[in-house]
Parts: sequence; C-alpha cells; structure tokens
Amino acid sequence: MNQNEMTIKTHKKGARRMQKIKRFFKLPETTDFYDYKKSTHLIIVTLYLSIMVSMILFAPDFAFIVHSFMLLATLFLNRKVLLHDIKVFNKHFIKYALIVVLGFFTVTPLLLIGISIPNWFGVGMASNQEATIALLWQSPILGAFAGIIAAPVSEELIFRRAVKGMVHNKFLYCFLSSILFGLGHIVINFSFPSSFIFLFGYALGGLGFAVLYQLSKNIWCPIFVHLLMNLFGVVVAFLA
Repeated sequence: MNQNEMTIKTHKKGARRMQKIKRFFKLPETTDFYDYKKSTHLIIVTLYLSIMVSMILFAPDFAFIVHSFMLLATLFLNRKVLLHDIKVFNKHFIKYALIVVLGFFTVTPLLLIGISIPNWFGVGMASNQEATIALLWQSPILGAFAGIIAAPVSEELIFRRAVKGMVHNKFLYCFLSSILFGLGHIVINFSFPSSFIFLFGYALGGLGFAVLYQLSKNIWCPIFVHLLMNLFGVVVAFLA
C-alpha cells in the first residue's frame, strides 16, 4: 500500500469517526415541538397569569389551590406532548441526561446571580422566596410538593411550552418566555419599584430555561432542571 492509499484510508476512518460523533450528539426531531395552535397557548398563558394575579391580590389563601388546578389543567392539555417527549427522553437517555446535568450547572448560577443582584441595592429577599419558605415551614409536605413538583411542571408547560406554541421566532420566544417567567414570580406582595428589581433576576433564569428548551426540543429537559434547582432550594431552606 503506497502513501496516497494510506492517506485516503486514514481520511475515511476519520470521516467515519466524525459521523459517529455527530450521530451521537444529534438530537431527534420531534414533530410536537412546534405546535401551531397559537390561540390555545395564548389562552393558557393569559389565564394562568390573570388568575394567579387575581388570587394573590384578592384571595391569597386560595393561590395554592388555583396553582394546583392550573397544574392539572396544563397536564391534561399537554398530556400527548409529555408522553411523546418522555418516550424520546428514555430512548436517548444518555444524551438528554447530559443536557439536564449541563443545564442544571448553567441555569442555576444564572438564577442565583440574578436574584442576588437586588442585595447590592439593599433590597431584601424576593416576596416569591419569602412566600415559598413560609409555606415550607407551615406545611413541609405541601410546600415541598408545591416547590419541587407543581411549580416546575406547570411553569415549564406554561412559560416554555405554551409560549413556544405562541411564537416560533426563537429570539422573540426566548424574550417573552423569560419576561413572563419573571413577571410570574414578582406578583406576590407586589411593590413598586423593588419588585421590578427581582424581575431581571428571574427573567435571567427564565432565559436559561428557554434556551434549554429551544436546544433540546424536549419539554422534560427544562422540567427536570427546574425540579433539581427547586429541590436544591428546598433542601437549603430546611438546613438554613
């Protein structure tokens, strides 16, 4: 075998190796990722925000019940997508597990930095955090369920899945998803202008979740990352 043949053979081996690497990291195409029922998603987002704001302003004791109802409603409306995506997740478990781990160590610092910024201006803890910690101490089981299960699932289905169904431009989607996520976390005991300081922090975390969903095309990736983050927060709250 001459030098040219050896060089060609080496290039072919390298090309085959690169194809294997690309196949491994390539995520499957999911037909459910883009949903053109814009009106349905718009209604979901609008109802969620309006009902939560109304309950918090006029009947705060019923906020958890409403949140639980919205969780059940979003689960029902997105049942096909959830089942489809979890099957894809299990089929390509290693790829998605890596995405979840990387997402956790990427989005968590973003959110922590974002909600820590108000401390630089002498503003205390966000009202959303105060309410969550209060619920944890009043009813640990209920608080843990709300923080670890109900919030991650319902918020990702609404602020990621539903917003993605409303707009297909990836930049507009990321912007709306992050801003709405931030607004959803400052309505508790809203006060002007301190609450808007926390808007940036939560929006920064929401941007991380939005990008994660955009890249993974699987709703369970941001759900699992959100779940792990809230689990971490609940453990820290109990130990503090």
